[in-house]
Amino acid sequence: MEQIGLLKKALEDRGIPFQERTILNFEKYQKLILEWNSRVNLISKRDEERLITRHFLSSLGLVTVVNIGERSRVLDLGSGGGFPGIPLKLLRPDLEVFLVESKRKKGNFLNEVIGSLDLEGIEVVVDRAENIENKIEPVDFVVSRAVTNLSDLSRWSRGLLKREEGRLVAFKGMNLKKELEMLKKRASKLRVKGWRVSRYDPFPSVFNLKESYIVEVFFYRELL
Repeated sequence: MEQIGLLKKALEDRGIPFQERTILNFEKYQKLILEWNSRVNLISKRDEERLITRHFLSSLGLVTVVNIGERSRVLDLGSGGGFPGIPLKLLRPDLEVFLVESKRKKGNFLNEVIGSLDLEGIEVVVDRAENIENKIEPVDFVVSRAVTNLSDLSRWSRGLLKREEGRLVAFKGMNLKKELEMLKKRASKLRVKGWRVSRYDPFPSVFNLKESYIVEVFFYRELL
């Protein structure tokens, strides 16, 4: 089965609704990544052949674990090649998405994707995570994949979230136990109220993720 066929099968097997235009946009997105990758190093060379599973579906599976409400504001911290923000936006056009990326060349790529796919309600912010708190209105979710440890993510995210129900959602792997131990020690200082860990293997009929988790971090309403 062709890679793009795996995308359709995975969504169908989980009963996740999508439009044919969504699949076409993923094909365009795939081509743009492969065209730009030699210049900008968006993904590893080894991942070019497994782009659909390792990056697209691994991003999309978030909707099977976290209840992301309609028209939620989602900030992708350290977006890189657009993961998970762009796949989420393609599947859920209702979301308002912010792609935060510190490297200018990657930011240029993200803007190229947005223009080529004619996407609305999505914005690229080229800056470091610690500098953007006053540049973006509070969001419902900060999502992050393969960026840094939970403690640093919490420190950067807490001021970006809506006070009432905003949360950090992080994709994590085999170092999770060590990161949670560190977060527990720093929880009071970071105003972390608690967290929820979910095993993450969203599309087992197509591919398997080993030692993969989604961590939702909750903060006290009053951060100051």
